[in-house]
Amino acid sequence: MSERPARVPTLAEVMEDPALIDQLSAQIATSLLIQISAIQVRIGACLAAAGNAGATPPAEPDEVLDLAGAAARLGMSPASLRNRTTREPWLSLRATNGTRSVRFSALRIAAYLRGEPLTRTRPVISRIGSRRGGP
Repeated sequence: MSERPARVPTLAEVMEDPALIDQLSAQIATSLLIQISAIQVRIGACLAAAGNAGATPPAEPDEVLDLAGAAARLGMSPASLRNRTTREPWLSLRATNGTRSVRFSALRIAAYLRGEPLTRTRPVISRIGSRRGGP
């Protein structure tokens, strides 16, 4: 039989040493769970009262660029970009938007120009409400 703690640990102690949970009786575990729930409700109410104050702004929406628009942002000719679209890093700049035409992600181009690493997965951008041309 496992050894039971002599006193009820505080939530801070349990957070610091999660192994204490294995030593709790059902009654003490229930008591701690009720305390956690009460704290969660109060924190939720505090966040709701604060509204959007201090919340992170929504991510900037991506813009779909055609070949000419993407080439202009990259400082190259559309023909040069077209010839490179099947190789990295140019392939990672492309966006899938449900068409067969070559389209590019404005956000990924901006990240590339800042020198940020790009993932190999391409973003899927909705055609609804997106710009179909360049800048």
